[in-house]
Amino acid sequence: MKNKVILLALVALLIGGNSFADNAQRKISTGILTTSQSISTVPGTVYALEVFATAANGFATVFDYAGSSISDLPNEKSLVEDREATQYNSKHIDLGSEGIKAYKGIYIYLSNATAIVHYY
Repeated sequence: MKNKVILLALVALLIGGNSFADNAQRKISTGILTTSQSISTVPGTVYALEVFATAANGFATVFDYAGSSISDLPNEKSLVEDREATQYNSKHIDLGSEGIKAYKGIYIYLSNATAIVHYY
């Protein structure tokens, strides 16, 4: 009987510890993005941006924006941006364990680039 109680307590601790993981441990990767698009329409956090220039002067900008119309982007807050002057250059931007908060949603604008966004 005592062994069963100890076993149940151990199982409860193991399950309970995993159920309280923080957001940084649950990051989502978009996969390779080739066009400007909405990534999330709800608030979230951006943890990293990877950019690969497909032509000269390629760039990627991540916005705090929940819509899908590019015409509204100049009025929205830019969260992170990377520009590459030379074709085939790439860069990984790590925003740390805290990341950058997006209060409306997450949208990426691409020009002559592909990108991967890590977010939650």
